[in-house]
Amino acid sequence: MAQQSHQFFELLKNDHRRAEQLMQQISAASREQRQEPFITLRNELQAHFQIEEKFFYPKLLPIQDMKALVEDALDEHQEAKDLLLQLEKIGFGAEDWQETFSKLEDGIRHHHEDEEQEIFPKCTQFLKDQDLTDMARKSVQEKEHFLTRAAKSSSARPGARRKPTRKEIHP
Repeated sequence: MAQQSHQFFELLKNDHRRAEQLMQQISAASREQRQEPFITLRNELQAHFQIEEKFFYPKLLPIQDMKALVEDALDEHQEAKDLLLQLEKIGFGAEDWQETFSKLEDGIRHHHEDEEQEIFPKCTQFLKDQDLTDMARKSVQEKEHFLTRAAKSSSARPGARRKPTRKEIHP
């Protein structure tokens, strides 16, 4: 596999590390300090899920040796999306917020392990270097577009976040 194709996996792994940093920051934050890093985490995860669901998993789903892993990963995405929504609904100061957040955190860490230890290494048997290179290029564009849109959407609300920097989009 060419070095350039590794770029796609590095992009996803960088997203994983960023999410883990944000989750750690949220866990250490007081109730009053949770909202901003949580919104950043939510946006980052949604962008990441969108990239994988639009560019990566559709290429793997038809491959019999990858199907069960991909279906499991898609289920994990849905569980995370459901927990993100639940966390927003119950409010940052709610008594059960941290318990629900811990479920999200555990699920995300498990998902990262599955991808990095099983899916990424195994999929290289089936995907061409050019596929991975194309996915990397499209993923950077998609993430930048998604996070910019999310920042604009947030700017209409009180406590809005600024537009993400290029370094936040692809460190």
